[in-house]
Amino acid sequence: MKLSMFKKNRFIKNFCIFITEFSWKKYVMYHFKWQMGAIVTIPLMYILLDYLHINYWVSVLIFQFVGALVFYPVDKFIFKK
Repeated sequence: MKLSMFKKNRFIKNFCIFITEFSWKKYVMYHFKWQMGAIVTIPLMYILLDYLHINYWVSVLIFQFVGALVFYPVDKFIFKK
């Protein structure tokens, strides 16, 4: 019983820390970046599937890799301290 109470209090403490440290500016920038990801990856997925006739799962791996390459610097900029 005490262990579950400890876990509950720990969750509440972590949630309070999250709420107090939440940054709307970072969230909006991250959300915008997430939406921009579709603009980059959907045309790539279209090319891989329709023109190059690559298997669906292989093209998913390729466009995830390309998306990571494109957006890693953006994430680094958003989350730098």
